[in-house]
Amino acid sequence: MTAPKSAEDVLSSYDVTIDEIEKAWKGQFEIPSQVQKHVETESKYKIYLEKQEKEIQNLKKEQYRTDISDFDFEVLSQSVCKEEVEKLKDHRPTTIFAASRIPGIRPTTLIFLHQFVRKNSAVKHSNIVDEAADIRGL
Repeated sequence: MTAPKSAEDVLSSYDVTIDEIEKAWKGQFEIPSQVQKHVETESKYKIYLEKQEKEIQNLKKEQYRTDISDFDFEVLSQSVCKEEVEKLKDHRPTTIFAASRIPGIRPTTLIFLHQFVRKNSAVKHSNIVDEAADIRGL
């Protein structure tokens, strides 16, 4: 048996408005329009905000230990403004924390940087495992 869904769950998961929910409850309550807009907006973006919050927490945990000293900042040029790429190339930070201390580097840039580094290290690790398996004849 599944638990009943809250109005917030319905708003965030389905293409439904708070007016439709209000009508479904047959006028048992009335929500001021300002509150309706706020609740709808919060509910619609809840999933994205939770995802972003997880990414920020991961970044905070790894900002000191993620080595970016040999990172090619040019790969960020599709996602980050040219000025930020240039600042990163000029300063050559060794960690994401050091990159966060460069004036003009936005938090979203740090998240992109962290994602690229994580993605590339996973690919490198996978390639190393594949190479080791090839050497062993597996």
